[in-house]
Amino acid sequence: MVSTSRYNGLSIFIHWAVALLFLTQFVIAETGMELNVKAGELMLGFGKYDWYGVHKSIGVSIFVLVALRMIWRFTSRQPKPIPMPKWDLYLSRFNFILLYIIMVGFPLSGYIMSVAGGHGVKWFWLFDVPNLIAKNQALAGQAHFMHEEIFPIAVYVVVGLHVTGALYHFVVRKDNVLWQMLPLSFLKK
Repeated sequence: MVSTSRYNGLSIFIHWAVALLFLTQFVIAETGMELNVKAGELMLGFGKYDWYGVHKSIGVSIFVLVALRMIWRFTSRQPKPIPMPKWDLYLSRFNFILLYIIMVGFPLSGYIMSVAGGHGVKWFWLFDVPNLIAKNQALAGQAHFMHEEIFPIAVYVVVGLHVTGALYHFVVRKDNVLWQMLPLSFLKK
């Protein structure tokens, strides 16, 4: 496959859309889903359970976008490799694998937690996402642990490494790694 000097528009869009959606998920989890139902607390006109619905819908959206990104990555042209030390290349690839495990596992654990716990998942009140797992409280509990204890920490660590790596390439190595994924990278000369 022929390579280019930067990622294509769809790859860039999905990268930043997923990043923004993950950030939105954390904000919703820490604010809207913490509202007091008995006190009738609302945020932007939504109560706690409305925010759960939004959170689940965004999780489904993330899962679909990541699946599309994985398919697109293996069927489209990739940027030309930038020369770098082997340790940097291996660390980059390891971080890439961990990012994909998180981007698939985090929403999947939320889905399993919901459906195994006997709660359906609707996508923005438009349609029901199929329940592919029977009700199973033990499985729901395991998924809950992964979703609320393991994956949040993993996101901070792995995304922190990802951002640190991008900044390292931009500030220290002064190569084009960061420019390959920036939305306006075509402006760089």
